[in-house]
Amino acid sequence: MGKDLERPHSKKLVKAICETVELNETQLKKELYSLLHYVNENRCFVSSDHILNLHLDGEWEKCKGKVAPEVIEEGLHSRSDIMGECAVYMAAYNIETAGVRDLLISMLRTSSIETVVERAGRVLAACEEKNLAMYAEARLMDDAIPSYICLYDYLPKRVEDSAAENWLRIIRRGFMGNRYMVSATLNYILSVEPDNIPQRIKDTLISMVEKSFVEWNQKQVKCLHCKEETIVKEDGFCPKCGIGANLPTKNFIEVLTKYQCLTMEQYISLCKHPMSEVRDIARQELKRIWMTDPKKLKTVIINFEERAYDKVVFALILQLPSDVTSVYKQDLQRLGMETNDKMLVEWIRRLRHLDWVSASERKEMLKKCLASESDRVRDGAMACWLNEEGTFWCFMR
Repeated sequence: MGKDLERPHSKKLVKAICETVELNETQLKKELYSLLHYVNENRCFVSSDHILNLHLDGEWEKCKGKVAPEVIEEGLHSRSDIMGECAVYMAAYNIETAGVRDLLISMLRTSSIETVVERAGRVLAACEEKNLAMYAEARLMDDAIPSYICLYDYLPKRVEDSAAENWLRIIRRGFMGNRYMVSATLNYILSVEPDNIPQRIKDTLISMVEKSFVEWNQKQVKCLHCKEETIVKEDGFCPKCGIGANLPTKNFIEVLTKYQCLTMEQYISLCKHPMSEVRDIARQELKRIWMTDPKKLKTVIINFEERAYDKVVFALILQLPSDVTSVYKQDLQRLGMETNDKMLVEWIRRLRHLDWVSASERKEMLKKCLASESDRVRDGAMACWLNEEGTFWCFMR
């Protein structure tokens, strides 16, 4: 904010802000400079503990027709979010002032500063600029200027045949960008309903997503927070500082799922993925597949040992509704009781929730488990016998 206040048009901007939100300009200046002096003398003050979310309440219509385009331009270039947000409101209420709309369009199309592009786009969107999508598309296709993730917010939600090639070019360029651009591209694809994309374009799109996913999995992403060139782990976190890197893996899986590109076996494999969000998607999809196609569930149960499926898949099956799993009672009981200790512990954990296992059957099974040589099995059986829930099973996973 200190840098912002030194700019020539800042005085006019601050004056307009004060008039709108009814602040005393002189007192505000004194407090701002006092605060800046304090911060310069006490650098530890600048931390997240002292950052406030300011709600800029005020009758912004008061500034309508009173703020010149050059003042709005200066405000939108502010480093300070406070000044920048006020400029956004002012721009919106002065959109009909001569030169303001053209100024915002120019900023959106040519500015090299991401915050300026984002602020200008928000104003134009709020004011329902009819050519906003066209401007965003033109910029995303222009190799001479940088692309920013905010531009994807303004792309159309329906792909026309006549614009298909340009649309695919934008998607292709997005996949060639950094992880933030890749994620923005995938999120945009998710926002467009498949029925709004022509089939021939859809086939090309799916092929692009699949290819990009393979390429992305081969990339090594460096942590932006560590001075050393530390490579981020597959789960999306830096092994050194522990900060997340916002990898687009989850977004890829969401798109591939939406377009039904992944098989049951691929989802089973993804159940072991290091990223928890990916595992959650895979498990949810497996449940959906098995409930809608009982033949696939039967195949998994019959070939369970041959395909070396693990307790994660077994637990998912046991979580399905009783009317779906009851027909496989004997097979599931055999897998739970006779495969290995990990499977047995999972079986015991779910046993009390299986409606198709009677109380007498459960009692006999638990008696056998209490005689096991494994401490984990005996402890699990005792917890089930005593109907204990929660904390115990957290440690048994």
